[in-house]
Amino acid sequence: MSRHPQNQNPQTFKPNFLPRQKPSLAALAAVLIMGMTGLGMQGCSRDEAKSAPAPIAASSSANQVQSGFYVALITSAVVDSEPAIELSVSEPLASEQDFNKVINVTDASGKAVDGGWSMDYSDNRVLRFYPVKAGENYKIIVSKELLSKSGAQFSSDYVETLKGVEQPPTIGFSGQGSLLPARATEGLPIRTVNVAEIDVQFLRVKDANVGEAIREHAFHGRQGGWNLERLNKITENVYGNRFQITDTHRNTQIVSFLPVQTIAELKRPGLYYAIMRRPSDFDGQFEVTHYVVSDIAVHVRRYQNRALVLTRSLSTGEALADVQLSLINSNGQSILSGKSNGDGQAIFEQAPNNEMVMIAQSGDDLSVLPFNQPALDLSEYEITGGTADSTTIHIWSGRDLYRPGEELKFSALLRDFDGKPIPEQPVFAQLRQPDGKLYASTELKVSKLGYLEFKRAMPSDVATGRWKLEMGTDPEGKGRHHTFDFRIEEFLPERLKLELASAQPRLKPAEALNLDVTGAYLYGAPAGGNRFTAKYVLSADASAVPSLKGYIFGDQVNKPKSEQVDAIDLALGSDGKLSTPIAIPVEQINGPISVAVIGELFETGGRAVTRVIKRSIWPAEHLVAVHPLFNDNDAGGN
Repeated sequence: MSRHPQNQNPQTFKPNFLPRQKPSLAALAAVLIMGMTGLGMQGCSRDEAKSAPAPIAASSSANQVQSGFYVALITSAVVDSEPAIELSVSEPLASEQDFNKVINVTDASGKAVDGGWSMDYSDNRVLRFYPVKAGENYKIIVSKELLSKSGAQFSSDYVETLKGVEQPPTIGFSGQGSLLPARATEGLPIRTVNVAEIDVQFLRVKDANVGEAIREHAFHGRQGGWNLERLNKITENVYGNRFQITDTHRNTQIVSFLPVQTIAELKRPGLYYAIMRRPSDFDGQFEVTHYVVSDIAVHVRRYQNRALVLTRSLSTGEALADVQLSLINSNGQSILSGKSNGDGQAIFEQAPNNEMVMIAQSGDDLSVLPFNQPALDLSEYEITGGTADSTTIHIWSGRDLYRPGEELKFSALLRDFDGKPIPEQPVFAQLRQPDGKLYASTELKVSKLGYLEFKRAMPSDVATGRWKLEMGTDPEGKGRHHTFDFRIEEFLPERLKLELASAQPRLKPAEALNLDVTGAYLYGAPAGGNRFTAKYVLSADASAVPSLKGYIFGDQVNKPKSEQVDAIDLALGSDGKLSTPIAIPVEQINGPISVAVIGELFETGGRAVTRVIKRSIWPAEHLVAVHPLFNDNDAGGN
């Protein structure tokens, strides 16, 4: 099933080309006559030439060319396949200035957009701001303080509203391979965003190479030319064309269909590859999928030592008899073969493994079923919940958080795989501690409707953390069991307020952190005399400047040891305050280092309130950062 934009009908494509025709003799004659007429006009007398109208002079406004330092263009752009705002100026910019301070971006409500400007590494006249949302309007305010490399500035602030930031154009096939009915189909589904035309080439796999193609060349998604070159020996080029997309909605994913059913070259049953790209896109990557044109639908149920094969007609739904079925192994050899009976069924006395392919043939019709793909293509849907089982136990409780000393209460229903009650049978429950050890086990009584209940009073000194209740029909707990996770915690409300502060925005190497501590009870009295402890942890500060999103600072290989170091164990003053320096020795500084100070203020009973304050140690006043041009720390293939 294909998805479409809400309230829109699925779109089809129309070929957008005209066959080239040879010029006719009449057309050539017309050209010759026009040429001779032009020669005759050149032969007019001088008197006739004098009466000719004078050429029109260009207006003075057309000759005005803007000069100096100015904003040349603000438009949409693409950064890491995401929408962005691009600002171009007339002169190279001074790279040492903070562009986020002199160029502000706000949304339609006037709120500042959380993002950052970065300079194009190949053109220092171009800045890009990201991330932004496609289809939104943004107001860009360029301060007159923006500085060019030559020292020039604007005479006043520049303001412009950019309407409808564009989503980057994308194309792709829906699903991972398709089976298209030979006699009735909407077409081959594709997904596009902000694309008006696509180029598609179709390759048909030679009948003798169908098994090899499915086993070794089941490409889908973006592929490079090297992979596609491997298809030359087993395919033939049958059709290629440019298609127009009739849906013109911007910044919306459109699901459309390539009309393969109306193209004569693509009606022959068999296995095809479709290779798609955008016109004028020369990055060497193509969107690829394979599909089968057939009237034979093949359904296989794999059991432990055998397989049931069902064949049906896609056009009528009727069972197909006498369909030749072959099970091909990884070496391309047919290890089992047979024909479907009058009910469209066949039984193979061997369960196919994931390296095998089943080929079904009836006359010129052919269908292919690979076993190295998901049994059902549910890639577009999120799969949640437990796996199917002949016996299912549905467990629930009024809450999943208990205090030590409270009684645990859980209910459950015993059902079969269809959700229906099953005959009474013993159910065993096991309660496991946070460390995974068994705490208690018991047999539960099941009522006539399959309802069962688990209750247990917990002692006040029970271990806190994440507990687990397991239920199953195996008394040893070795079979499949159903679980319910819950927590046992001392969740008393806090009674103290703790504030950590420091007047130092960042630290220099070997500089102590001056920590100011304020503690008080929530009813207002200062926490005078209460014990206060603090530890600190060091880590590499890759994002030393939060406004420069995407930039990486420092050495990410030789990182400082991330161990907690005890720093303070003192009592607060009578006013509930404490000011003390914390020495932070660092053996080697190869970049900015983050210091996290973890402070704990204790009640008289020993329970603590925890707060954290972070600062950064900079090895120098100026830092070097790198902006990767790839995502998720993965540079991809070379």
